[in-house]
Amino acid sequence: MMTANALMDNSMKFAEEIRHIACIGAGYVGGPTCAIIADKCPELIVTVVDVNEDKIAQWNSKNLPIYEPGLSEVIERDVVRGIYFFQPIFQKRYVKRNLFLYPLILQQKPMDEEMEWHQT
Repeated sequence: MMTANALMDNSMKFAEEIRHIACIGAGYVGGPTCAIIADKCPELIVTVVDVNEDKIAQWNSKNLPIYEPGLSEVIERDVVRGIYFFQPIFQKRYVKRNLFLYPLILQQKPMDEEMEWHQT
């Protein structure tokens, strides 16, 4: 059984090895989350992939698919430093990323229905 310190050491070693991150899903969770990761961690290359060509085209333009205060400025900085929005989602170059993010959200339904997971 590993101690808490040993687990922390292993986590830190893993974090130090990460150089590329790929996020599957460029929706209102994946896109902004990866923009902030790219902004706050300029040493990383961040790739966001999605099956929706129109959404990817919007992320690569001045007309972002969603609005968040300050997001367009973050994206402008990130494009220079290394955030990439691509489609289609599964090509050989994406498999070489160190870490994949798959953003999910929990959507609240009316009380008589169950909650369900939705991919963004």
